[in-house]
Amino acid sequence: ITRLFNEGQYTHILRQIFLYLDGTSLRCAELVCWSWKRFVLEEVWENVECSKLLEKGWKKGIPATRRLELGTNCVSMAVDERSIVCGLEDGRVDVYSRATILRTNLLSGHLEKITSLHIDPRFIVTGCWDGTVRLWCRHSGDCL
Repeated sequence: ITRLFNEGQYTHILRQIFLYLDGTSLRCAELVCWSWKRFVLEEVWENVECSKLLEKGWKKGIPATRRLELGTNCVSMAVDERSIVCGLEDGRVDVYSRATILRTNLLSGHLEKITSLHIDPRFIVTGCWDGTVRLWCRHSGDCL
């Protein structure tokens, strides 16, 4: 793909591809190499037409790529309108707000990897590799 930047005749196609990226991804693309950085700066950020398209898409929430840094492998996940719940390989359960992508709770108690999760408005149910099941209060994070 780097060759396409240098040839110059595919600028319109590359611009359309880059318009699918969010701000963080565009900044990461700038770090790939000098030709990518130049392209993103000149053809995306400084292009008035592209800036308007990016702004319009971001106001609608498209694209809305975000990354959770968990520190270990996520082996089970449950999502609803307000939370992302990740069962981790080390037995922890991380609860994140979908609105802010910040961790709101850390549920500790399992000793092995989480194999199953279920969430409802009041509870989180977790199953562990060792066969134990725990019921957690969703609001407080307490094991019941």
